[in-house]
Amino acid sequence: MSKKRRFPGIVCAALGHDYQVFSDERYVYIVRLGRAGAEDYELAISAPEEFTPILGNVRLVRTEIQLVRCTLVRRRTVIAIQHGEETARLQAHEALTEEQILEVFGGLPLHMSLEKRSAMPVQGNWLEIGMFFAVFVLALLGIACREIAGLRGAAKWLSIGWMIIPAIWLVLAGRRRKVSAATRTPFALGIGAMASLFSCVFLWLTPTGRPLDWTEAILPAAVVAVIAVLLYTAARQKLEPLAMLAVAALTLVGYAPGTVLCLNELPAPRSQVTEQVAVVELVSQYDRGDYVYYAVVESEGVQSCYRVLREEYDALTEGGAAQVVHTTGALGIRYVDVLCE
Repeated sequence: MSKKRRFPGIVCAALGHDYQVFSDERYVYIVRLGRAGAEDYELAISAPEEFTPILGNVRLVRTEIQLVRCTLVRRRTVIAIQHGEETARLQAHEALTEEQILEVFGGLPLHMSLEKRSAMPVQGNWLEIGMFFAVFVLALLGIACREIAGLRGAAKWLSIGWMIIPAIWLVLAGRRRKVSAATRTPFALGIGAMASLFSCVFLWLTPTGRPLDWTEAILPAAVVAVIAVLLYTAARQKLEPLAMLAVAALTLVGYAPGTVLCLNELPAPRSQVTEQVAVVELVSQYDRGDYVYYAVVESEGVQSCYRVLREEYDALTEGGAAQVVHTTGALGIRYVDVLCE
């Protein structure tokens, strides 16, 4: 076994010979090592540059491979590579793990039928399913809390669950996904990714206020992105610049803004000032496929215009009284609410 680890890829047998199978960004290499079972691996190569198309060596173009099928048969993994009108069939000397298969065939049309899997992916799948249901359980609890007057204040604390779910998925993705030179993808899409996506949507919808100045949210969002990258890197236990950049970009776009706005409203605000105003005019405009609502208010002869939510727009009346609440949240982000008296 020690000899097998001196070169990249996996060792398989076919037609009485052993072969070394590995890949790079462009090709899948099949290198003949010698008679099957001889364990004479002097012909193995350590890099694509050493490949020569002799002695039964084959180099398959990745883009021309239609399907790779891996099946566990009698404690050994059988690999069928469909390339054009031909199919190369190889049998590994052992039961390969998903990680070993992805290291060679990641990024290709791949179908795996493995009876034995490592404990972590199975546990991860069940955990991701639980995360998916938890997202919507939290949403239903939020609706129930808003309908009960005494529990309205507790609804905002449910956002902590939506913050935790993407973080758990990021750790699972970092532990399970083997980032190979062929795939260049930091994680795979699945039910955990869907749970994280819905969590991000609910994080966006939860905050009641909208920042007066979005630049105040840039620094907290950057801190959230750094934490996400550190979580992923710690789970991967290695530095991968491209994967880290991908995680940072996705965090800044989808996860960090909603998380920052929710955290800004969770603890007691730094300051809160209430101003009594008169509603001068209510305006609704159709913009980019949806309506936006504005309230023009007046206080001591000075008029101001604020964007309001649909619920606030319906509750306010022109000529009526209202309150403008100026709040500086826990993270220093300022926002304004216009409330009907």
